[in-house]
Amino acid sequence: MRLYQIILTGIGILILYAALAFGFYTNVATQTPGANDFFSRWMGARLLFTRGLDPYSAEATREIQMGMYGRLARPDEDQVAFAYPLYAAFLAAPFVPFDYAAAESLWIALLVLAVCAAGIITARLFELRLTPFVLAGLLLFVLAFYPTLRGLFLGQYTLLLFASFAFTLFLIARGFDGWAGVVLSFSMVKPHIAVLMVACLLVWCAWHKRWRVVGAFALMLGAMSIAAMLFVPNWIFEFIGAVTAYQKYISIGPPLQVLCETFLPASVAGMTAWLGTLLLLVMLIYRTARTIRADLIGFIPTLELAMLITTLAMVRTATTDQTLLLIAWIHWFAVLQRARRGWWAVLAASVVVILPWAVFLTTLSGNLEAPIATTTAVILTTLAYVAFYARTWLPARGAMVKEQRVG
Repeated sequence: MRLYQIILTGIGILILYAALAFGFYTNVATQTPGANDFFSRWMGARLLFTRGLDPYSAEATREIQMGMYGRLARPDEDQVAFAYPLYAAFLAAPFVPFDYAAAESLWIALLVLAVCAAGIITARLFELRLTPFVLAGLLLFVLAFYPTLRGLFLGQYTLLLFASFAFTLFLIARGFDGWAGVVLSFSMVKPHIAVLMVACLLVWCAWHKRWRVVGAFALMLGAMSIAAMLFVPNWIFEFIGAVTAYQKYISIGPPLQVLCETFLPASVAGMTAWLGTLLLLVMLIYRTARTIRADLIGFIPTLELAMLITTLAMVRTATTDQTLLLIAWIHWFAVLQRARRGWWAVLAASVVVILPWAVFLTTLSGNLEAPIATTTAVILTTLAYVAFYARTWLPARGAMVKEQRVG
């Protein structure tokens, strides 16, 4: 791409970003403040950078609760504490100078663009042919996907995590290993969501001697962690305490636990969920060992399995965290397109968009998401994963993408 094309593209993106933010600000944010998940991160960063207040402290939590609820949270409510790594505040820092309506609008606009860009870059990775009709359908699917749209309503960091993984895979495939490691480090803004996928990908990189990915990831993550210590020296221990407390006041567990508690006697539900999680982790280790020698695209099914296990069974993953599953779905759409089964892709996309929303709306209690609604998208993805890799008419390796290695 020529320099003038890059400049024009950048200007176009900035105009689109400003238009999205302004539209959201005038029509939503100034009328009904939202993006609750972003608020606690924004307020925590604001307290840290303007007043030097530890965002994990009881005082900061009280101020977040007063800003969110207009009162202190009851013991049975979400305590909306700052339960993220402290370097997550760096991502919210550019929005701290603004009032919340403006900050929320700028953040939501950023998430919309990040999700759309991640969808397009994933399509390019798997060589999905983007005709105008396919591109429009892809963007509609990505934005209407139940976990994505909930993530936008809540202002969830998970959407940036999805973008981080999408761009990391694309950069690795194109041989930009250093940049890939840097981008991958931002996925650790939610470490309990990223850990399995990061571990599998770094193991693959080490096996193939892609040390620049590993090194850049470690250096960037280390730099962010050390920079955070300059503000709160013991933030790691406070973060662990905040996560432990979070597990106590959030009643809904991961989808596997919800399914076991819904369909099995209480006496065996917990043990069954625990054994199921252990079995899935053993499967992931086995799958990693079997595919470690493959090229990146040949290793994608293993990474998809890591995404499934994370969203299905890892400790308390919210519905919004299932946005990561978009990588698998776009991969499978590309495979179907090359197999001349494009209408199957349209049908699958329609089901994956409509059914989770139907379950959510029919089980909604007040303004609370029912536990069973957290399972629909991940169940559909699990079924698709089994169907794709159990049948010989759709090769497990999917689309072949040549890697360009640097150095």
